[in-house]
Amino acid sequence: MNGKHAQVAMICEGTYPYVSGGVSQWIHEIVTSMPDVSFRIVFIGGDRSSYGEPRYQVPPNVVEVEEHFIMESRHRIKARTGGENPEAFADVTKLHNWLRGRLQKAEPGVMDRIFKNTGKPKYLTREHFLFSKYAWLEISSRYAKYCTDPSFLDYFWTVRTIHEPLFRLSAAALKGPRGDIVHSISTGYAGYFGFLLSKIYGSPYVLTEHGIYTKERKLDLAQAEWIKDPQEVFFSGIDEEMGYVRRLWIRFFEGLGRLAYGQAGVIVSLMESNRLRQVRDGADAAKTRIIPNGIDVARFAPLRSDKKPGRPPVIGFIGRVVPIKDLKTFLRSARVVLDQIPAAKFLIIGPDAEDQEYARECRMLAATLGVENSVEFTGMMKTEGALARLDLLALTSVSEGLPLVILEAFAAGIPVVSTDVGACRELIEGRAPQDREIGPSGLVAQIADPSAIGAAMVMILNNAALYRAMSASAIRRASALYDRAEMIASYRSLYLEAQLWQG
Repeated sequence: MNGKHAQVAMICEGTYPYVSGGVSQWIHEIVTSMPDVSFRIVFIGGDRSSYGEPRYQVPPNVVEVEEHFIMESRHRIKARTGGENPEAFADVTKLHNWLRGRLQKAEPGVMDRIFKNTGKPKYLTREHFLFSKYAWLEISSRYAKYCTDPSFLDYFWTVRTIHEPLFRLSAAALKGPRGDIVHSISTGYAGYFGFLLSKIYGSPYVLTEHGIYTKERKLDLAQAEWIKDPQEVFFSGIDEEMGYVRRLWIRFFEGLGRLAYGQAGVIVSLMESNRLRQVRDGADAAKTRIIPNGIDVARFAPLRSDKKPGRPPVIGFIGRVVPIKDLKTFLRSARVVLDQIPAAKFLIIGPDAEDQEYARECRMLAATLGVENSVEFTGMMKTEGALARLDLLALTSVSEGLPLVILEAFAAGIPVVSTDVGACRELIEGRAPQDREIGPSGLVAQIADPSAIGAAMVMILNNAALYRAMSASAIRRASALYDRAEMIASYRSLYLEAQLWQG
């Protein structure tokens, strides 16, 4: 492949450098904290039009930012037939049977042939998949065997949509290795690309998951309005009865996860609960390890101060305005707080362009609840500037990993109210006996419970002694357990270890 040599190819899906957020900030911290290590950033996104200018200025040790927009409609090709390889389609059928759980494991020879040759003209190309009679027969056969509810047309286009990005990534992977070490920051398409590069070129492969990708995609897909279930399908939970197309998408991402877990030499999570989930989803427990997030605690020390008496309290939400962050619950909890503390103010700090319809719904909800005069949508702000305005941080997410914003709030002496997701409870209450002795740094409530979240906010804000104790615990916990230097040292050590895997 053309381009400068990189020691680490970091593969990012929908994050750095185009999208702000905790994961992107973490990537930026890793790269900037290792100026002696060269990185290639491989960005995988949907359609190019969905992304504006980069949100981060990449540092000099990034030799290249490589982009793959895997859902772009401009990648159309003319229909051409001929040259199909029946053995290649037979291999793909065996792989699908493994991914669907019909086989205990895939045949090693099949895996090697598929992932080292897909995209090559004599094996299996995107054109073969889109237009050959073998592809048509395979899709038709699987529809007849397994599909229960959608029309054939829905099924046909779903299969195409699911698979086409894989052909684009396979073709890209064949252009050459990206770095001495491959490091993907999720499973999904990023994990698949990391899997390919490692499989084809023998590159050591490190996988880090901040959240659990398959879990988050399952949540997204359960709510996706672009998937039309039959009218007779009703469900109250994402693991109960749902339409075949939704289950097809979910199985697809689960399959990608299993490929990435199987190829990675080390699988990193931020907390024990996620490590156990990775093992349940197919990761080898011996490969898993935990490296918690870390921050530069001293950077936020100047923000610590006693709260001025008589000043109206300010509660902040920091994050993307997207459904998984459940801003609507934050707004409903604001109504609960205002009924008790009428002077309270609420800041919603973060980008709202990613899901503009959801952002519009949130503004409408604020008006419906009668809280619009107490709520300010600030857009993006520098972290220090945002935290300087806050007395309390609130996270209402339905899924998280180990949120950096909680650690940053702790370092600034700001207590946190959070839903019980990811590592939030262990961050606030402590993850081990010695940690728990520090005392709570806030309160935890259940998902989508604005009454409980609002009551927790009121309890902290109305009790000065409790507030001071939680603020002191927050500072102590961040300083003792979540130091950035230790996190960077762990990844530097991991990269050195990975160089030894190949002898």
